[in-house]
Amino acid sequence: MPIEDHLTSTEDIVDTISCAHRVKYYVTNKRVIRHFHSMTREEMDDILSSHITSISLVSVARKALVYLGLVLLLIGIIGYALNYFLDFITADYFNYICYGLAGVGFLLIILGFVLKVAFYQFFAAGITEEMACRWRIIGVGGNEAREFIKAVRETIF
Repeated sequence: MPIEDHLTSTEDIVDTISCAHRVKYYVTNKRVIRHFHSMTREEMDDILSSHITSISLVSVARKALVYLGLVLLLIGIIGYALNYFLDFITADYFNYICYGLAGVGFLLIILGFVLKVAFYQFFAAGITEEMACRWRIIGVGGNEAREFIKAVRETIF
């Protein structure tokens, strides 16, 4: 179903932005609409202009890199410790592999905290934390996101 079918007769689309995972955001003269449409389903959420309390630029660590780094670091440390105490592999290359895994894991953890993911987050009155996670503009260029947020602020505030 096209987004126009969800608009009231007095609503006009002011601006739109396409985000990651086929999610589109629309700002109208009355509300902000989050719309997802695929071959099998459709989702539509909206926040009335009067309910939006703020729009924030948020940056968070890349959790996938941090978790992968932790796993590699632990594998390297545990492998080295087991070999040190049990001495089941006498070849030096095993220790080098453990050092390499631990080193790569440590670097991935650092990269996860340095190379953060930034996104715009809508906050509204009465919205739960779970629902707030759905209101993130992710996967778009910085200039495009700033222009959309500017249109939202000009329309709403």
